[in-house]
Amino acid sequence: MAPNATGPAAAANDLLPVVPLFGARILYPGVVLRLSLRDGDAFARLDDNALVACVPVVPSPPPASAAPASGDGAENQDADAPSSSKALVPRPKGTHSPEQGRQHAVTSDQLAEYGCLGRIVKTVRARIGPVHGSIVLVEGLTRVHVDFISAHADPRQLYASVSLLYDSDIPDTDTNLANKVTAVRQTALALVAHLQSSLSASAVRDLRALLQSAPADQLSFALVGLAELSADDRITLLSQDLPDRLDLILTSLRRRLDAVNLAASIRDKVGDTLSKKQRELLLRQQLEVIKKELGELDGSGGMNSRDAGNDDVRDLEQRLADGKYPVHVVQHVEKDLKRAKAMNPAMAEYHTLLNHADWMLSLPWTTVSPDAMDLGAARAQLDADHHGLEPVKTRILEFLAVRKLRDALHGPILCLHGPPGVGKTSLGKSIAAAMGRQFARIALGGVRDEAELRGHRRTYVGAMPGVVVQTLKKAGTRNPVILLDEIDKLGRDPMRGDPAAALLEILDPEQNAHFTDHYLNVPLDLSQVLFVATCNSLDTIPRPLLDRMEVIDLPGYTPSEKTAIAATLLAKQHERHGLPANTVRIDPDAMQHLLFNYTREAGVRNLERSLATICRAVAVEFVGWRDQQTVAIATPERGESAKAPPFTKTVRVADLRDLLGGPKYDDDVYLRTMVPGLAVGLAYTGLGTGSVLFVEATQYPGKGRLQLTGQLGKVLQESGHLALTWLRTHAHALGLVATASDLLWADRDVHVHLPAGAVAKDGPSAGVTLATALVSLALGVPVRRGVAMTGELTLRGDVLPVGGIVEKALAAHRMHLHTLVLPERNRKDADEIPKEVRDELTIVFCAHLSQVLRVALDTPPTLTLPDVDVGATVRYYAPKL
Repeated sequence: MAPNATGPAAAANDLLPVVPLFGARILYPGVVLRLSLRDGDAFARLDDNALVACVPVVPSPPPASAAPASGDGAENQDADAPSSSKALVPRPKGTHSPEQGRQHAVTSDQLAEYGCLGRIVKTVRARIGPVHGSIVLVEGLTRVHVDFISAHADPRQLYASVSLLYDSDIPDTDTNLANKVTAVRQTALALVAHLQSSLSASAVRDLRALLQSAPADQLSFALVGLAELSADDRITLLSQDLPDRLDLILTSLRRRLDAVNLAASIRDKVGDTLSKKQRELLLRQQLEVIKKELGELDGSGGMNSRDAGNDDVRDLEQRLADGKYPVHVVQHVEKDLKRAKAMNPAMAEYHTLLNHADWMLSLPWTTVSPDAMDLGAARAQLDADHHGLEPVKTRILEFLAVRKLRDALHGPILCLHGPPGVGKTSLGKSIAAAMGRQFARIALGGVRDEAELRGHRRTYVGAMPGVVVQTLKKAGTRNPVILLDEIDKLGRDPMRGDPAAALLEILDPEQNAHFTDHYLNVPLDLSQVLFVATCNSLDTIPRPLLDRMEVIDLPGYTPSEKTAIAATLLAKQHERHGLPANTVRIDPDAMQHLLFNYTREAGVRNLERSLATICRAVAVEFVGWRDQQTVAIATPERGESAKAPPFTKTVRVADLRDLLGGPKYDDDVYLRTMVPGLAVGLAYTGLGTGSVLFVEATQYPGKGRLQLTGQLGKVLQESGHLALTWLRTHAHALGLVATASDLLWADRDVHVHLPAGAVAKDGPSAGVTLATALVSLALGVPVRRGVAMTGELTLRGDVLPVGGIVEKALAAHRMHLHTLVLPERNRKDADEIPKEVRDELTIVFCAHLSQVLRVALDTPPTLTLPDVDVGATVRYYAPKL
């Protein structure tokens, strides 16, 4: 709209600073506007009574993707014109807009064409958020037309040339305009009367006074807030003359009055007084009344079509009628569906009820998988999947035998304890296959929240059942085999409960028949579930939880077992790498070299990786050979046979270096020169494997002190001091000092070191090894090659039992050690050592350190102690010394 003032319109003599107004904060004539300005704003430095041009900022145009498709005449539209319907200020030629990324910068093409001339009434210093600024009161004087925007050195400040627009008084002869003013006042008074219940008494009084006293030319500006004009209409109001402004404000007032009347009518129809149950149905009643007003209801007041949510309710009702569920489940589901029917589907609780009912109907309350009762077939299945592991196979067959004799039998809770790579996780699948049951796995490693096991209560947003209930739903039966993998790696968070404590109810045969998930809130029978847990260490499992499980130890594989397993693994690698069967063959010597020099481990994971590496290398050779055969078949004139023998690759010891690189392990026990002060011990690692541990001792001039190094724990350090004390106590009996009162190494310091200093070591089982190394150092006699020992030592020289005997024996066998010295009270544990390993070891049981020294040292010392029968040493075989 061009400037069309009814009164005199004169251009301002000077350029006025432009104050951009954002959003709904627009200055109108007769209105005082409060602005919060920061010190960085250029117009914050203006003095009182200064004149400014307050111009609204037009909202940003929609993105190009949202613009309507071009129609007729679209090709004539200026490509640079903004898409907003509001007129924008023209930019003079040759000028450039300020940098768009600069903070507080407003370009001229963002300003509307009309604004308001304002006068700064008062400026007060104040803190605006985290920065300092000013509170500025600006009084609107008259409407203006922005003729021209001038560029300025400061890009944050624009100046404008404006034309002043005035509205003349209403002539007495213009009855049409006078009627519009009257209609606006009456409509506004009616709207205030309807809104007075939600407004304060002072606000109602001020509004009525304003409507009576406001002049006609400012009346539309004073009613902008009451009419709830949109942002576009607020800007348009500045560009219109008096009649058009009155029409716009009257239309908006009547629109809001109709909306207020409709809302009041709805409240009257619903009822002003609601009981407790009626309050619960408030939203649904209002929705029905609104739809009736819109004509979406029939004459009887019922809906033409049910909500989509009611279809879900009917589906759940049909599932409940078709399925077989316990009585308490039926009662809970019916209660949920009854409450859902009385609710508006838009309510959050409506979906919570339906989700709960869906979970209740999805669980296998009565579905049971029949157990395979053929013990021979079960044994064959276990043997086909895993080599060895006799304790686990025997326990499963025992369970099936008892299950065959007695139907009502609680499922056992097994805990497979062993080092990584021995097949604990895959054994769970084999157990399920042998029993004919469904298999499911729950990974417990790193679980820190109790709710992950027991579920979240339905009061939480996004609540869902725990992993046990989810696993039962996935399995589809109430008696699956559930593998609780890595149970020893459960976390604990003081803020989220203890997951290990939550497992107590799940794994307790006396309680899990009535397990209650927090989400379901109904008893769930877990007594028919066969739980199989796996762990690498028993130390991190709480004692109450460990007491509820039947622990089955799985030691590492022997070389013969690994050789048998390698054949199966090699066949799998053929299939994974696309090689024909029997393409890769490994020489027996190469297999032993692979086991002892490349994959020295308790399990077979590294062995499988090594076989995969070999197969990949052979695959390259096989593809090249096959390509050559293809060329030979295509060119028979070369005289080559059309059918060559199948490709095979036999891997020998010499090939392993080319395929796998150099050996990763050496027989360092034999590479070391057995000198006085060096002894070989055995350790049990936190991963459930055994390892060989070296102890080195030396002495040098000093003050009789002992130094221990090798990242040793407190218990292991105490064992070192105890060993030195025993040696000094019996130095005279060993012939190391002249009299019993003399102190051994009084003027010498002793340094004991355990290599592999980056590995933490602790425990009492190195006591006899430390003492043997010190005695060897003191006597100048080396320890016999191939002898390893373990046992806890007391001050009296007694050898106490230790743990991990089987794993330590396997470690000694892997290192080609031939003599193993064990505590006498560990005799019962030696029976669990695999027979093929036991047959290749000389196992000596000792009750006192003097017996250990007699076996370990090349030249045993003459040491006679009271109450010690040195000749009582017991061996499986004669020692090979």
